[in-house]
Amino acid sequence: MLLNGKIHLNPKKSFRTLYILILTSLLLSNHSAKVLYAESGITASFSSDLELLFTKLEACQCTFIRNGSEHSPKEAIEHMRLKLKNSGGRIQTIPNFIQYIATKSSFTGSIYKIRFKNREEIEAAPWLIERAKEMNIYR
Repeated sequence: MLLNGKIHLNPKKSFRTLYILILTSLLLSNHSAKVLYAESGITASFSSDLELLFTKLEACQCTFIRNGSEHSPKEAIEHMRLKLKNSGGRIQTIPNFIQYIATKSSFTGSIYKIRFKNREEIEAAPWLIERAKEMNIYR
């Protein structure tokens, strides 16, 4: 309402209008997020795919090398779970998991490696990608 050249709002109507605007905004943003996730290929099966990859890692007769220290597959998985948790939900696909969590140290930039029983040492990322492709979870 315009009174003496100033806008005066009815508090009850203003609150209702604000409430409707906020509710509409939330509904639209939720819809937009669903569309974005669908377009990005993010699936609800990420956690089950990750568990498959972790099962493969646990079965590996190898040593994980992180920042020069040797770790068992179980220790490596625990570390990756912690990094994933600290990512704040930004990682939602196996390729992103491998690239951002399982490839190198977030602090030093040092590449993670895997050492096999025959003493052969390789970078972790290509090995993980190959395992994920074998299980058809690299998507």
